[in-house]
Amino acid sequence: MKRDIIKADPLFRKNMLFFLALLLLAGLIFFYFSSNYFQKIMAISETDTFLAVDLMKQFIWYASLTNGLVTLIFFGIINSITIRILSSGQFPPPGMKVIRDTVVVTGKSAVVRAILLFIVSIMIVGTNFAFYLIFKSIEKMV
Repeated sequence: MKRDIIKADPLFRKNMLFFLALLLLAGLIFFYFSSNYFQKIMAISETDTFLAVDLMKQFIWYASLTNGLVTLIFFGIINSITIRILSSGQFPPPGMKVIRDTVVVTGKSAVVRAILLFIVSIMIVGTNFAFYLIFKSIEKMV
């Protein structure tokens, strides 16, 4: 039995690796600046505790907002792929670029993968929403 294979796109692979490197760099820059910010908050907390708590709440709010936006973008991308898989009946869907040679899966296996992708995206959004609710609960206590 001959299986269809989607060949890897070298330019797409290169672009994805570049994107991941930029994402890693952005994360390192974020940690560098946030550690300086936290050190400033620690210094402020010795003189003005309420201001330090307000600054921490503000930081958590902006971090949560950014995380929520990134999660919603991720949710949209994953669900568009899920819809394409369900409508075409194959994974990866027709026209999708891949970073390595990929065997095309069709039929029930493709539908199961699409459903799993959808479940994972719902779980990620649900987790993000739970963190938001926890933040709001803590904010009411402080």
